[in-house]
Amino acid sequence: MPARRPIDEARRQRLSMVFSALSDATRMEMFEMIVEAGELGCRVFDDHFPIAKSTISYHTKMLNAAGLIETRREGRYFYYRARLREIEDEMPGLLERVMGLRVPHPVA
Repeated sequence: MPARRPIDEARRQRLSMVFSALSDATRMEMFEMIVEAGELGCRVFDDHFPIAKSTISYHTKMLNAAGLIETRREGRYFYYRARLREIEDEMPGLLERVMGLRVPHPVA
């Protein structure tokens, strides 16, 4: 059995936030939609999900707090982009194992 690398408290908290964010089916679908689109406007979620705007906002805040997406505002609208490179750098293989996504590494 390979030696287990100890997890410090900060990393434990970080992983807990990521897994908590991805544990909800709606957030998982939102994240998948953002990944597929590259960048996605909030209105797409309004049209796609039969839930209140406040609930959509809550879900995007959870994804943002977990560091899975970044948010930019343009006028009245919000746009979301997945932080794929950062996630892959911090937690190699996570996206591939959980969602089947392969994030290419830049050529040095």
